[in-house]
Amino acid sequence: MLEDIKHTGRKSIAYSIGNIFVKIVGFLLLPFYTTYLTVAEYGTLAIIESTILILLPLISLNMQQALVRFFHEKYPKNIILSNTLIFILLNSILLNLFLQPFSKKIAQLLFNNPHYGILISIMLINLVLNSLLTLVKNYYNANEKALKYSLTNILFYTLVFIFTIYFLVVKKIGLKGILLAQTLAFSTLLIIVSAEYLKNSFPIKISFGLGKKMLNYSSPVAFSQISSMVFSFGDRYVLNFIDNRHAVGLYSMAVKFVNLSDIAILQSFQQAYMPYAFKQNKKENFKELHSRLTTYLIFTLFFAGLGISLFAREILIIFSPKNPAYWQAAMYIPLIVFLKPLAGLRFMWGLGLHIAKKTRPIPLMVIFGATLNIGLNIVLIRLMNVYGAIISSFISFLIMDAIYYYFSMRTYKVKYELDRIIFLFLYSVPFLASFYLLKDINLFIGLGLKLIILLLYPLILWVTGFVRRDEKELVMGFIKKYKQRLKNRSQG
Repeated sequence: MLEDIKHTGRKSIAYSIGNIFVKIVGFLLLPFYTTYLTVAEYGTLAIIESTILILLPLISLNMQQALVRFFHEKYPKNIILSNTLIFILLNSILLNLFLQPFSKKIAQLLFNNPHYGILISIMLINLVLNSLLTLVKNYYNANEKALKYSLTNILFYTLVFIFTIYFLVVKKIGLKGILLAQTLAFSTLLIIVSAEYLKNSFPIKISFGLGKKMLNYSSPVAFSQISSMVFSFGDRYVLNFIDNRHAVGLYSMAVKFVNLSDIAILQSFQQAYMPYAFKQNKKENFKELHSRLTTYLIFTLFFAGLGISLFAREILIIFSPKNPAYWQAAMYIPLIVFLKPLAGLRFMWGLGLHIAKKTRPIPLMVIFGATLNIGLNIVLIRLMNVYGAIISSFISFLIMDAIYYYFSMRTYKVKYELDRIIFLFLYSVPFLASFYLLKDINLFIGLGLKLIILLLYPLILWVTGFVRRDEKELVMGFIKKYKQRLKNRSQG
């Protein structure tokens, strides 16, 4: 089991490098966003980005994930790659032909401003380019080429950064410039990285039998992903219609901070672990490994979320010194943190359905969750504004986790450490609540106290017996090995 944990850890770190770079670029761009965009305009950008994420699975019907799932089976690789590429290209063209003529009407519906139609048109083009780049990255993922995956992300967001600064600072064209920067970055990178994928796709050959099998697997997951995106981002739309885009901007800024743990930890873990689980799930000790990794993932997400919560206000002040309107976003962050461990549990419990190829219940589950979340948002946002959106998401996530657990245990039984997982949720409450107690304290005293609170989080778990003996031995062995490496380097 130790080697399995190390393997997943190494791959997760490799993916994390690229994913963390994404967030670094995002944070480097924050001073420019807060200088050149109002909070309401930032809210507009958040709605556009949410719309992209909702429509992406519609373009591909999640065939990229089918590529990963079928890649290690008996089918010829070029047929898998050809099927996926041609399907996505045809679907992308059809979606653009259908939606482009209505760009102004869509802008009127979303933003009450038909002049934003140009933003919708650029967004639809970016959807196609994004889907194709995602296909190439999933090819790397299927081959477990974590370094190439990360380098692709690093190069893409470097280009995004350069082009965004040009359009925002030099050309001063605001939201349109941000979207054009993405268009140029997608196009440039696709020219660079698509060669390997295309080479391995030749000779181009379509298999309708294999395509049907891939679609049977991927389409239920695709519609569940669309529902999942509505589930995750529907609150922005409800906030936009019931409150205003200023509220959307503050909420989205808070979510952006919390998503540090999503990008650096949860998504990196998913990218590393899913192809590994598909290959290794028949091993005798896999279920025990899966259970233990679930607990570790929840701990890591809470620990990272606590760090983000404690220091978010200071970071917001540094990154938006000229626009204090953004600082209020820090108030929402400790509450939003609880959503990420719930998302982590849903991934781990749902993975059993993917391993067993029993994905058909997933769309119904997620559609139910999305409907529930939108309904709760409509009610609670009217009563509590942004806090209503957070509470709605928490209730919906909790119910969805329970449903996923039920169906997962019916198809792929794993003895999860529920006692330790529940304890982590309860244990984290006072630590995250400490943000509100320290929010008005002296800056330097507050920083010291926050650092102490952050260090106490794992320390108390260590000394009170939450961490088991074999886990302590694993950690101490790693520290000892690392110290020895440092010693050898100094001596060498």
